[in-house]
Amino acid sequence: MRFWIVCAAMLLAAAPAGAACDEVGGQAELNPEAPPETAQFAFLVGEWDFVGTMHGELGDVDIFTGVWRIEYILDGWALRDEWVTVGIENGEKTYGTMYRSYDKEAGHWVIVEQTMPELKFLRMTAEKSGDRMIMYGGSEAESGDVRFRRVFSDIGEDSFVWSYDVSRDGGESWTEG
Repeated sequence: MRFWIVCAAMLLAAAPAGAACDEVGGQAELNPEAPPETAQFAFLVGEWDFVGTMHGELGDVDIFTGVWRIEYILDGWALRDEWVTVGIENGEKTYGTMYRSYDKEAGHWVIVEQTMPELKFLRMTAEKSGDRMIMYGGSEAESGDVRFRRVFSDIGEDSFVWSYDVSRDGGESWTEG
């Protein structure tokens, strides 16, 4: 184990300063060699200020503001989201990041999301359906087969509608949110 650590340190020390730095970080645009479907989430790229409303099952309403930044990464082959939200009434902050890449062999998007401070990880898929982008995921809730979908619709150059829908019967029916 020590041998590999020493070798890695020597290789890093031997690299010219800044040689790889141009390859690290977000990319300004989609890689033209990436699958064409990689452009399906291009409408999100940039920085968004937003106000959101969550409606709970018991009629409770949570209003929050946030900043959401999306950029191409991995030489323009994938996207990374990063956001922070702040509850209007309680001031609670939530942080999150998401990685999105199109799996050409599977024919859909593969998405992984992590949120803090509750340290939740979600794995999702997504697909384009008409003029909407739909992300699907599930829950390991003890209460049964709970699924969700996040729907992007009414997509414009500087706006879109985002909803979070829930199914408690394995996707047979949906409560739109």
